Amino acid sequence: MIKTNKKMRYLLNKANGTKEYIKMSTDNMSKILTPNFIEVYNCIIIDINNEIKAENIDFERILLMFQDRTGYEASCNEVRLNDYIDCSDEMGVLKTAEIIMKVWEKKLVSEYPQYRFCIILSFSEGYATLRFHMIRENEKSWLKSDLETYKDEALMVQEC
Repeated sequence: MIKTNKKMRYLLNKANGTKEYIKMSTDNMSKILTPNFIEVYNCIIIDINNEIKAENIDFERILLMFQDRTGYEASCNEVRLNDYIDCSDEMGVLKTAEIIMKVWEKKLVSEYPQYRFCIILSFSEGYATLRFHMIRENEKSWLKSDLETYKDEALMVQEC
């Protein structure tokens, strides 16, 4: 299921048919298109540089900071697309973020079929941010259910 707010629907309609290309190094492409996902303390985390080790994580402290696993995942799993690409065209950035979102969906569902996920694309002033968290019965979603309450950014949320 995919949900969007009005701002995102407007931008997606605007981007439809655009043929903007982006520049990205192959190293950056592999880091964000197909990142390494690992499971740590019942959380799925992006490990872009393949250096996260469970024994180095003070999970009790993390839960105090973030209140729950959902908050921790949503914060850890933030990728600011503009840090990895060379593109100033907003529609090119948005279309690239959409592609990455679809690839993450396939990769997460394939690698962790026992879990459900919420993948979030936020877009504001030409900058795209992708993040995700597991959907847990005993924890609230990281976002409010009414996406229209977010006035400053365009949002797309995909549950898979």
